[in-house]
Amino acid sequence: MKKIKVKREKVGIFIIVAVVLIVVLLIAALHDSGDTKAIYGNRLDDIKDVPVSKSNLNSIAKALKDTGKVENVSDRVQGRIIMIDVKIKSDVSRDDAKTLFDTALSKISDEQKKLYDVQLFIAKDKDEAFPIIGYRHKGKDSSVTFTVDR
Repeated sequence: MKKIKVKREKVGIFIIVAVVLIVVLLIAALHDSGDTKAIYGNRLDDIKDVPVSKSNLNSIAKALKDTGKVENVSDRVQGRIIMIDVKIKSDVSRDDAKTLFDTALSKISDEQKKLYDVQLFIAKDKDEAFPIIGYRHKGKDSSVTFTVDR
């Protein structure tokens, strides 16, 4: 009987030690060490120096609407990408739609062009040749890449 009691005590102590060890390891893993270093580095720090304001976006939208080719414009800044969604009128051709990218770029400052990528998503109702996506990488002079013609 003593052997069984001693084994139960050892097993009980082992279980208690194992549970305490697991709890300590979980606390250590979840503990915030106070390290404020970003996981992905500091790649977005520069946008504080060259922000894209709502008035910048509004001027882009106004310029696009003033062309007479656009029904609706929505825009946003996501990190270092200026994203512009455009719905064009039904009588606008694919080539005319591509010229909207130049209109949008004319309202973006040179400093912003050096820091931000610009993406223009052009949609049109009931047309197999759309959507068109135009993309300009930051720092590139004037090279715009469009989706492959269908």
